[in-house]
Amino acid sequence: MTSFTSDAQAFLDAREFLLRHRTDYERAYREFSWPKVETFNWALDYFDVMARGNDNPALWIVDDAAGGGAKFTFAQMAERSSRMANFLREQGVGRGDRLLLMLPNRVELWDVMLAAMKLGAIVLPLGISFYTFTQIAFLADTYRNQAREKNFAHYLLFVTYFPHLIAGPILHHAEMMPQFRAASCRYDPES
Repeated sequence: MTSFTSDAQAFLDAREFLLRHRTDYERAYREFSWPKVETFNWALDYFDVMARGNDNPALWIVDDAAGGGAKFTFAQMAERSSRMANFLREQGVGRGDRLLLMLPNRVELWDVMLAAMKLGAIVLPLGISFYTFTQIAFLADTYRNQAREKNFAHYLLFVTYFPHLIAGPILHHAEMMPQFRAASCRYDPES
């Protein structure tokens, strides 16, 4: 039997409640409450505990170089990510530090992701496209009421406008849309 800390158990209880009521949105919304935890690190307090002696497959990379697929157990992933966390700590990475991570979908990606969680570091996976970041930025701006217009054509313009990519992956709708509306940005076929 796996024994979790009280904070990890609170997380698991909340997760279990949502899974149990996944088909009853109204009840899940009405009765769910976020667990109150003092300290909880998902990778250390849940994954590593659950992975102890667990030889069930946790990761299967089906397109590995050898062509046969690479399988890793939960126990292997916990051990690999702990070694990676130790390496990153030796390099000076700690809580709150940011890691820019650009790896294809391979075991090392997941080693670093779990290791960063263990250290409390923040990972920015560059495998996510600029397009996705732009969509996320638009949703965040909308949530904070900074994206005042809800015109679908303008949304498409904002998230697909190619030349802005050189400015970086995250743009804010509130900053870009006034530029698109500016007269100097409009094409006039008569002039």
